[in-house]
Amino acid sequence: MSPRTVRRGANAAEFAVIAPFILLMTFGMMEYGWYFQQRTAVVEAASDAARVASMVAQTGNPAVTASAKAVASCSALQFRGTCTARTQVTGAAPNQTVLVRVTGTYTSLSGLVPTPDTIVAQVVMRREQQPAAAAN
Repeated sequence: MSPRTVRRGANAAEFAVIAPFILLMTFGMMEYGWYFQQRTAVVEAASDAARVASMVAQTGNPAVTASAKAVASCSALQFRGTCTARTQVTGAAPNQTVLVRVTGTYTSLSGLVPTPDTIVAQVVMRREQQPAAAAN
């Protein structure tokens, strides 16, 4: 037997030992990349919803507007789970703040890497003062 033939067998044995770790690292990078993309979608949806709710007229209902915008943004940003939003308005009329909390359920790509089941983003914005309507 030549030394070349013996070395081929060693290469195969080394690959068999290392391959599971390489695959685990590859799937881990894919999983966490997917998780961060989905988390970014939820954060952007919360930010969009808070921005829209902060610009609703003082007589309007920012909670309904923000919830609808959050769900629409999750869909537009290709979030793959279920997205829900809660909105809370606090303070008196000139200094109101809008808190939007968006919760999304996360579904794992492979299940090999531990990831959270839910993604939560919370944004607080001050409500904009709407100009007074001119009386005609």
